[in-house]
Amino acid sequence: MKEARIAIAEAGRSIDKAEMEATLNAVKAELREAAQELKIQLEQVDSEEFKKEMENVKITIKRIAEETRPMIDSLMPVVLSAFEVAKEAALYSIIYLEDLLETATEE
Repeated sequence: MKEARIAIAEAGRSIDKAEMEATLNAVKAELREAAQELKIQLEQVDSEEFKKEMENVKITIKRIAEETRPMIDSLMPVVLSAFEVAKEAALYSIIYLEDLLETATEE
């Protein structure tokens, strides 16, 4: 049980929530800005230009996805690490409860 608490504490230190929030907020801001730009552009085009603009939209979305992919990839190990710690803590909890149950039935 003590090992699980230590593992959880170490994982908590490795997760910089402020940095993660700042990264996610930056991504959200960029997406909002791109959406606003596209909205303005689409309001100003006719149907032929619309097709061209839609191609630009696809290109913009791909560019944003490519730019944000490294940020998402960098957050995945943190998420997986936290999941592993939680899984280990749950295992220790089960073992502890089994020990308590065994002790209670012996008495």
